[in-house]
Amino acid sequence: MEAANGGVVDSILHVLYAATVRVMLASLERNLLLDAIMHRLTRLLLASRLRPGYRPSAETQLSDLVH
Repeated sequence: MEAANGGVVDSILHVLYAATVRVMLASLERNLLLDAIMHRLTRLLLASRLRPGYRPSAETQLSDLVH
């Protein structure tokens, strides 16, 4: 049952993320989105995508990259 609930939560998050991206892109195309907001959102997105690749030590990170 927990796996099913996890799938539901993931699908809800995916829908919310997609809707947010559509709104942000529409605002950006109309020049309604401030540069400061765009820079902050870009940093957040980049950090969330880089975070899984970081390891506690350089050796561990290099080992993961090699494999």
